[in-house]
Amino acid sequence: MVRRVIRDEKIAEIEFSAIQQAYGQCLIDKGYAPTFNEDGSGSVSSPPELVDSTDKDMEQCNADPNS
Repeated sequence: MVRRVIRDEKIAEIEFSAIQQAYGQCLIDKGYAPTFNEDGSGSVSSPPELVDSTDKDMEQCNADPNS
């Protein structure tokens, strides 16, 4: 999805929103609680049992939100 969006080297607000939603859903599916701010920043709450895999899971969702 991301490669298709940046092909024209411009990211429209709707494209950014779609990427952010897919990333957030990927994290939710893995058991995390992501929150996003209006400026595009965000944070992820990790349950204790996932603390050791948080970075790996975030990287995986960033690389492929459908994983």
